[in-house]
Amino acid sequence: CDYLKDKEYIAFDTETTGLHYDAKVIGLSVCAEENIAKYVVLYIWENNSLVPLSTLSNVNKLFSLLLEKKLVMHNAVFDCKMIERNFKVNLMEALHTDTMALAHLLDENRPKGLKDLSVKEFGHDAKKEQVAMIESVKANGGCIKKTNTEYYKADWRLIAEYGAKDALLTYNIFLKYVPELFKQNLHKFFYDEETMP
Repeated sequence: CDYLKDKEYIAFDTETTGLHYDAKVIGLSVCAEENIAKYVVLYIWENNSLVPLSTLSNVNKLFSLLLEKKLVMHNAVFDCKMIERNFKVNLMEALHTDTMALAHLLDENRPKGLKDLSVKEFGHDAKKEQVAMIESVKANGGCIKKTNTEYYKADWRLIAEYGAKDALLTYNIFLKYVPELFKQNLHKFFYDEETMP
């Protein structure tokens, strides 16, 4: 909260136990600068179960602060639904930019997934944390399938790196694409008329 209090635009991301409606949010990532991102660990996988941490008791302080900011998310509908389901907080009220929708508007032929889009824009380094996580999931007896990858079973330090990287990539996509939005004269359509409203 101290880091974010003087920031205006904040990239936000969640790490969850899955993509299903009742998935648990195990961590939160924020980024408000090109090279700095932070991850809040809420649960860790230990002794074959998810263990809640004391950070859960203070997370509403962070949400209160985020509601006063302009949030940037990639696939915001998912993250906002997860936060509302897990914490009864509606972050959609603070949403400023969904970078997935922004990427699609600017070029419907480019990748829309955060990792693939980031590889295209910033290079293959964008996926290195994901590779390390997969190895950790396997080592901890987790499932690695296209339909069900249990990332939450990876070592929490790797999840923290992965989550922070997602927020960092989202923030940098925002910085790269918003000037393009204005250059293409689509800013009113995106922010006022159609996409974000």
